[in-house]
Amino acid sequence: MLSFIQGITDEKRTNGKVIITGSQNLLLMQAVTQTLAGRTVNFTLLPFSLDELKGSRMQSADETIFRGFYPRLVDQEISPVQWMPSYIQSYLERDLRQLVHIKDLDKFQLFIRIIAGRIGQLINFQSLSSEIGVDAKTIRNWITILETSYIIFHLKPYYKSFNKRLIKSSKIYFYDTGLACSLLGIKDPQQIPVHYLRGGLFENMIIAEILKKYFNSGLPPSMYFWRDSTGNEIDCVLEIADKLTLLEVKSSSTFHDDFLKNIRLFKKIAGSLVQQQIVVYTGDRMMEYNECKVIPWFELSDHLIQ
Repeated sequence: MLSFIQGITDEKRTNGKVIITGSQNLLLMQAVTQTLAGRTVNFTLLPFSLDELKGSRMQSADETIFRGFYPRLVDQEISPVQWMPSYIQSYLERDLRQLVHIKDLDKFQLFIRIIAGRIGQLINFQSLSSEIGVDAKTIRNWITILETSYIIFHLKPYYKSFNKRLIKSSKIYFYDTGLACSLLGIKDPQQIPVHYLRGGLFENMIIAEILKKYFNSGLPPSMYFWRDSTGNEIDCVLEIADKLTLLEVKSSSTFHDDFLKNIRLFKKIAGSLVQQQIVVYTGDRMMEYNECKVIPWFELSDHLIQ
């Protein structure tokens, strides 16, 4: 098919004549030798953003995390408990496995579920290798597969040292929190407030939302996290031109001054590079506090990448 399309594009020279869409990443298919390099423009269309959900029935943060953002679930109001296991079985466990010739399905299934339990955590290949029973090279390969197929993504550490020892490993997130919830065995949004990973799931939703904002604006992502060797951390650092926006993500519905502790520390180190400070929380009140914007989770997109 791609060779046929190349012939059409080379002959007609009409941009936008052919549009190829779908959830499958063609570059994953080993049988595909034609990539149409130099003849295509790629657009990354992730599941719905919070902005795109504003026309639908607004749910609580926990309900939104649980349902996820896949269009069919929103459009047809299908229960995630019914839809997600089938998606996992058909796409992750069958299609993806066949595309990359994963031989041990049981260990791959275990790997996916363990990864869901590591949301927002630093990737430790040796730890995963020991826990699953495969070598670290295989773990790296499987993580690359999930990343290339738009299941997970990495958030890299902010690279400027400011004369501090920094963590250099990436953190891992899912593109869709509903999928992560299913892999974690969460069957009802009422389970999320008491789940050990509730903070990580909320953070995942917000980090993914920022990523969607970049892609939907046609901009390359310029987002990181910052953590020093003593554990001080900023959940998300946005670099726009030569200025930084700092975001802290808190699953509390009540704002506390302690939320700004690491922002204050970072500002002492980075100085005038910091242009904006934001705390995103599950409350419903927007406010300004000590030069920091405190933003309800459902209004985040209005304050990003202006």
